[in-house]
Amino acid sequence: ADIETTCDASETSFSEEAETDGFSYLGEELRRQGISSESASYILQGWRDSTKAQYKLYFRKWIHFCQQQSRNPFSFNEKIMHEFLTELFNNGLSTSGVGTAKAAMHSILGAAKGEKLETSYFESLVMKGFL
Repeated sequence: ADIETTCDASETSFSEEAETDGFSYLGEELRRQGISSESASYILQGWRDSTKAQYKLYFRKWIHFCQQQSRNPFSFNEKIMHEFLTELFNNGLSTSGVGTAKAAMHSILGAAKGEKLETSYFESLVMKGFL
């Protein structure tokens, strides 16, 4: 779903720990949605440590990208995602790195929404354009 969402400072004020560790940021978001701390902890344990380490960098970049635009990083917007991936590519990230960033965002934002995010046809074309 294409959700156009902006947010005020109260919606984006997360702890300092969350700012440096994107997965803590996700945990805080899950708790804001009414998920218990214990359940949120189990959700966060669903990724291998190696996957978390790989995804963390891109998640922090996504958070920063959204904050610059006063957007809620947990509101999936396909157009904004394409802009983010394009910015990464234009800043020198390899096609493989962009693919990892896309996978990270789909996985993390899907967890925040409680559903699997699928790659759209438009997103597939954007990725092919990076080749």
